[in-house]
Amino acid sequence: TIFANDDFLLVEQNLVGDDKHFVFVYHAATRALLRQIELPMDVVSVCPLEQNRVLIFGNEQGQARVFDYDIATNGYWEPRQLPTGNIIDVVKMDGMTYGIAHEDGLYSYTYSPNYLNLIRPGVVYNDLCFDLDKGTIIGASLNLLEELAPNGQVVNSVVHSENISSVDIHYTR
Repeated sequence: TIFANDDFLLVEQNLVGDDKHFVFVYHAATRALLRQIELPMDVVSVCPLEQNRVLIFGNEQGQARVFDYDIATNGYWEPRQLPTGNIIDVVKMDGMTYGIAHEDGLYSYTYSPNYLNLIRPGVVYNDLCFDLDKGTIIGASLNLLEELAPNGQVVNSVVHSENISSVDIHYTR
């Protein structure tokens, strides 16, 4: 898992020979290692929060977790508990809201105020994107591609002949 902004490059790394998970922080311009921190989970996604803070989503032995990580101070805390089960993918939406593809379905998580809502139960999305232009979530589930409103309502769907492994949005203007 890799995350980059103007100042930092965050990389999840597992050391050879053990099952510990680390996030290494590098200076974006020089690629010099600045710091590292051990996390008690396998990282699935890193999403921007504000300035030098990110939300790190992952799984620890079948339990979904989220950490608010301050890059400058190299510290983290858990702003809330997530439902039991694994996270598959996470996408940042508008403001401080995130779409979480969980094995229970699709959740909408708002950091402030701290609110979690199951918006599309029973559908397991393997990949998510957020369309900034339309304000919709694009989710792939097996061979089904769905466009969803932020409340989970299906706006549009397409069935493909093969399973969809990843989704990306390209704007042409």
